[in-house]
Amino acid sequence: METTERAARKSFVVVINMIAWMILITAAGLGTTHFHECPVQPNLPIYITVIGATGLFSLLLMYLRNTLDDCLLARFCSAFSLMLCVFIVFWFFAGTYWIYSIYPPNYDSTSTGIHCHRTLYLFAFWFNNICFLCMSILFVFCLYTILNNCTIVFFTDRAVC
Repeated sequence: METTERAARKSFVVVINMIAWMILITAAGLGTTHFHECPVQPNLPIYITVIGATGLFSLLLMYLRNTLDDCLLARFCSAFSLMLCVFIVFWFFAGTYWIYSIYPPNYDSTSTGIHCHRTLYLFAFWFNNICFLCMSILFVFCLYTILNNCTIVFFTDRAVC
């Protein structure tokens, strides 16, 4: 029975990794392809390119860390992954400001006003919205787990290990 559960979890992780790779490759490619096509917010293509590239690099570091034994290189990968994660969080919030500060942008490049490429902007907009949704779900799940464990500890005689 445990083998079936483990195989199901492994399949889920593989599917999530494949989706992450596809989204991050798309982000990096979209940002570089439309690099000069958002004059209303020139940081937006840079944001999308960097978030895609750093996300891909962090996945590669995670894979490298998982293949190494406990050695100096593995510790370096862990420390660098942590620093990269902190950078991604700050970069994400900077990108959020850049995205929502021009909402809704002008998509028409032939008009006299400044514009932003429709696909680039909408990808960045929905990428951020989905990230916020995932972070909210994760926060609620963590809060539920903490409160559930506190209830077990305080209102029953058994300890949580």
